[in-house]
Amino acid sequence: MASKSDKVIDNAVSHAYAVSCSGIQVSIWDLTKIHEEGKKAYLAGKRDGDLEIAIREFVETIRKN
Repeated sequence: MASKSDKVIDNAVSHAYAVSCSGIQVSIWDLTKIHEEGKKAYLAGKRDGDLEIAIREFVETIRKN
């Protein structure tokens, strides 16, 4: 079972991905990589807009469209 802090991180990363990458096509196999990059950014202290930018920059390197 995930800890409360893991759930907070997961929710923050999921929200940042939804806000910053809506409509960008990525491989389903890359979703875990995106989440891992978002988690690293969160743990490095990035929040809100900075987290969205970090995730978007990574997604730009793997996007399909």
